[in-house]
Amino acid sequence: MNTKSFLLVDSFYPINSRNVKIEKSIKQQFEGCNFDIIAWNRENRTIKEEHKDYHIYNKYSPAGKLFKKLVYLFGFGKYIKNVNNRLCPKILIASHWEILLLLSLFKRKGQVLIYENLDIPTAGNLFFLRILQFIEKCALKKTDAIIFASRFFYPLYDFYVGEKFILENKPLNCKSSYIPQKQDRKDFTISYIGNVRYLPIMKNLIDSIKELKNIQLIIHGDGASLKELKEYSKGYFNISFTGRYEVDKLPQLYESSDIVWAVYPNDDYNVKYAISNKFHESLIYLKPCIYADNTELGNYIEKHHLGWTVNPYDIHAIKDLIIQISNNPNCLSDIIINLNNESSKSKTWDEDLQPIINYINNI
Repeated sequence: MNTKSFLLVDSFYPINSRNVKIEKSIKQQFEGCNFDIIAWNRENRTIKEEHKDYHIYNKYSPAGKLFKKLVYLFGFGKYIKNVNNRLCPKILIASHWEILLLLSLFKRKGQVLIYENLDIPTAGNLFFLRILQFIEKCALKKTDAIIFASRFFYPLYDFYVGEKFILENKPLNCKSSYIPQKQDRKDFTISYIGNVRYLPIMKNLIDSIKELKNIQLIIHGDGASLKELKEYSKGYFNISFTGRYEVDKLPQLYESSDIVWAVYPNDDYNVKYAISNKFHESLIYLKPCIYADNTELGNYIEKHHLGWTVNPYDIHAIKDLIIQISNNPNCLSDIIINLNNESSKSKTWDEDLQPIINYINNI
């Protein structure tokens, strides 16, 4: 086996941006290593030229169709097993808990299994949540290390005796010395930047501002809920959509905003402990965000006065908060000062990655 050979498995194509960063970082650290990727093309997407070396499993299973995904997961597992047996990489990286389960079953003697824990198992029903957690615990028995995408995940895995690292999803090669430019905007602008999902909560945001004529809502991004959200927003002239964007446009998108909407369902078990990408982007671009209350991140935001929190399901509370912020420019200035102070203490992606690189070096 090649001691510097990797196989990363993602349950979707294209692979998520975090895995793209992991691939890029490992290739930079281990020049000349073999880094293979398995991805599941669940939506019959055209494979990009730069991904022609990926190992692609083609089976239509669109997002939101959980039963179909579970049925086809067995076929994906067989595909993973065949690729793993053929390549025999030293290090396996499992992105998501269901991939961890499959790789734990197909892990060969001498291989090292790393769990890329970007989301913890979640379910609306407590009984099913306990089942998923049990499955994850079984898979962890054959796992050598965990990489947590949130500092709040770490305490949930006190039972795990292997190596544990925290690598939050910070922008790659992005310095925290960003200097915001003064903007002359007539209206107060709220932006949503990212994958358009969690439709009920996005509808609540729209309902809260649709009659506030001095408030503009701009939604940047694509996603499963985009089409329905556009339909829901018809007739409201203070709501607009810009569509898919490239990562290098993030500074411009944040610059064009007064505040950013980063509210997710606080009744979701994963959301309670996750850290939104927008939190780290907020620190870099010094742009305040609104987050969901009753979450670990929300508690942190409130404690350090780094933004605001709100009940995602209370339209009146959302509306009142937005009016309060838009009518009080000083509160924005105070939050930006706090963001700058927090940013100065925050480590970069590369600094957080270094202990993981050291661990891999010693394998």
